[in-house]
Amino acid sequence: MAMKPSDPPRATGKPLVLRALSKTFPGGTRVLSDLCLSVGPGEIVVFLGPSGCGKTTCLRIVAGLERPDPRPETELLLGDRPIRGPGPDRGFVFQSYSSFPWLTVKQNVLFGLQYCLPTRAERERRAAAYLELVGLTALASAYPRDLSGGQQQRVAIARTLATRPNLLLMDEPYAALDAQNREAQQAELLRIWRESRPTILFVTHDIPEAVFLAQRVVIFGERPAGIVAEVRTEEELEQKIARDALRRAAAGDRGREDALRALLGRPVDAVTFEQRGPWLREQPEFYELTARLKSLLPPVRGG
Repeated sequence: MAMKPSDPPRATGKPLVLRALSKTFPGGTRVLSDLCLSVGPGEIVVFLGPSGCGKTTCLRIVAGLERPDPRPETELLLGDRPIRGPGPDRGFVFQSYSSFPWLTVKQNVLFGLQYCLPTRAERERRAAAYLELVGLTALASAYPRDLSGGQQQRVAIARTLATRPNLLLMDEPYAALDAQNREAQQAELLRIWRESRPTILFVTHDIPEAVFLAQRVVIFGERPAGIVAEVRTEEELEQKIARDALRRAAAGDRGREDALRALLGRPVDAVTFEQRGPWLREQPEFYELTARLKSLLPPVRGG
């Protein structure tokens, strides 16, 4: 019997810690300077900043694909273990579609499992569970050429999550999609997160995408980049929306509270990040936070 989406495990409890992280490329170009960050298990943290500021470099260092500058004060830990190279505890979803074109959707998901699970039955069961999780069961026999861009990225997410990494790294995975499909895939990612609870580091330079996806937005400064600001979005969105609706209701205007209760099917004061969805984009607080994050970004230089 195939696993159900509820079967994938919850967050494993391994935090990510970066201390005094710097990176200088050959030729002397320094892109990161003394960057410090802690990420909790099951947290979605979005790196936001202008192109070329070091977001992807930081992600690649966490993945073990790049090495930080060798400094005695630098620490890079997942749980209590130092990161010294790539490993199965981290999965990477790239901006470009990374499916093997000669394999079917199911075969693509099975590919990474041959090193994780000893029997074919276990691999088949795991692949079926994660194809169901990302909504691609009906396309298991299709080839990547037959899929839309969003579907191809869901194959990559299923293949990555099926190995059950402690940390999911995503480098602008929806950048090539049009606005409508990008928003649909963002909502889909939150649904997948609610089901399987991976810790996610997500890179973008798109402010509304950062606002919608993140529990915490980490803003990178100019190169050589450090972190210039952090914003916890649940405090700025769901909690702020609830306070405003309840304040209006106390003053006799129940319109917003009633509308949100009807939309979400729960009392307004119970709305949290868990209920985040397309409805959020219609709220004025969403646009207010988007404008605030824009003001925190370093100015764009050049013509």
